[in-house]
Amino acid sequence: MNDGVILRVIYCGHSRLLILNDGVILRVIYCGHSRLLVLNDGVILRVIYCGHIIYCGHSRLSVMNDGVILRVIYCGHSQPLVINDGVILRVIYCGHSRLAVMNDGVILRVIYCGHSRLAVMNDGVILRVICCGHSRLAVMNDGLILRVIYCGHSRLPVIIDGVILSVIYCGHSRLSVMKDGVILRVVCCGHSRHLLMNDGVVLRVIYCGHSRLSVMNDGVILRVIYCGHSQLAVMNDGCHFKSHLLWP
Repeated sequence: MNDGVILRVIYCGHSRLLILNDGVILRVIYCGHSRLLVLNDGVILRVIYCGHIIYCGHSRLSVMNDGVILRVIYCGHSQPLVINDGVILRVIYCGHSRLAVMNDGVILRVIYCGHSRLAVMNDGVILRVICCGHSRLAVMNDGLILRVIYCGHSRLPVIIDGVILSVIYCGHSRLSVMKDGVILRVVCCGHSRHLLMNDGVVLRVIYCGHSRLSVMNDGVILRVIYCGHSQLAVMNDGCHFKSHLLWP
């Protein structure tokens, strides 16, 4: 005991655990079964019946905060209801999933039965949408489309300050990365074509299945490597330091 409060009690072979704090029953577990009652400020936060988290093969879980039911799960099905300040944040229905998440009256996320339809918004801007069986993902920031993925394929454009940063297309990967209007990186379908630039200077290029690596500094080619072989040219201030070939 602590300050006249029963903190823990365990009984014979079974577990009957009674934990209290400030006169509130925090946890109760009964013999062979589990009946878990958790309260905060007189509010029932969690109840779990008979056998782990299951009552007769089903589960009924109620979680509350400040008198608001945050989560309820019923027999064999799941119906969680999550609420914040009177706004339904999340609902999932039996066998299916219907998930609605809201913030300040804005629907942030909705997922429907067997399919997924996911809408995420911030300040009235649709951030993310995923549709049934397919994935169509649109992510936006300040009205700019940051990311879109289409059904079965992936088409991913990423934009910042009106500049396309990344694009990936269906089954293939076509990745374009830009900074200040300069293409930094491009990767094409099944192959890798990798272009890196800094201040308008080509730093690195890698081609399909092979590697063609060009590294430059201040307009000087520092390193070149070709397909399956190595052809290494290292230069500094226009001086050719090293060259090595593995083919005849």
